Amino acid sequence: MPLLALSAHRAWVALSDIPINGATALLVVLPLALRPLRWRLVLLAVAVGILIDVDHAVAARSIRLEAMLSLPVRPATHSLLFAALASLVGWAVSRRAVVAWIILAALVSHLLRDASGYGTPLLWPLEASTRIPAALYPAGVAALFGLSWLIRARGAAPRRLPDAEP
Repeated sequence: MPLLALSAHRAWVALSDIPINGATALLVVLPLALRPLRWRLVLLAVAVGILIDVDHAVAARSIRLEAMLSLPVRPATHSLLFAALASLVGWAVSRRAVVAWIILAALVSHLLRDASGYGTPLLWPLEASTRIPAALYPAGVAALFGLSWLIRARGAAPRRLPDAEP
């Protein structure tokens, strides 16, 4: 079925997920990507926040928007377990904790948005689908931003030199 067969509103909502998820992923890691601007971290956050939705095409076995929207539930990769595993892979490849955090925060921000509007397997394999109250999405984004800020502050703090011996 062509894109035009979908209601204009439904197609718009589905397509608007792409920039919204990318922007939200960037927002939650912004303290780590600024001062100085670290383009690689910015691109990593945006890419991770968006590319997780490739799993829709894989699960639907189609790149047609209608097929992807007709899935009964988000794929299992839309789970906290997948986010944690992806974060560990990021750390193993880069050996940088900041990369692992960016992957985790970007994925969790995406999952929070999906769970506040759709059924999402957050606790897969324990639960097939989870829906959270809409207010938890902005609260979760704020918490992730705050954690990024704390990570930045902790990493940017000058290290105390050991006391000199007399």
